[in-house]
Amino acid sequence: GGEMTETKAKYGNAPHIWRARIDGQVVPALRARVVRLKNGNSHSYTPEKYANWKSLVTYELLQQSPPMFAGPVRVQLFFYLPRPKSCPKARKYPTARNDVDNLAKAIMDGINATGKIWLDDSQVCDLQVTKEYADESNHAGVNVAVWELR
Repeated sequence: GGEMTETKAKYGNAPHIWRARIDGQVVPALRARVVRLKNGNSHSYTPEKYANWKSLVTYELLQQSPPMFAGPVRVQLFFYLPRPKSCPKARKYPTARNDVDNLAKAIMDGINATGKIWLDDSQVCDLQVTKEYADESNHAGVNVAVWELR
């Protein structure tokens, strides 16, 4: 007899886990900006920095052989953010900026744009998001894991 891992105990025989990595400076989701035009109409646009990051996320995920999950899924996102020079080395967790929900939304939007992984993001029934400062062993970027819930 052997011990069962938490994953195996909860989800049956080793569910297929898809893992991906996106390197670089993470950009949180930004609200679309609305500007008033001289003619009185308004125009909304997505800030360019965020639009570029979302495109990069989509491209990088597509390079990493994403599967298509048909049922409910769990998503784990692990963000490694650059440490400001003023921040003490002993501090592990960034609390000053970048809400985890906005960091997660940027990746979720990128996944939706792949047309793979899931049919609709309503399939995500469990979302776990962690952010830490990057270091020598974990460079700036995000680790993504997705697996089917059984």
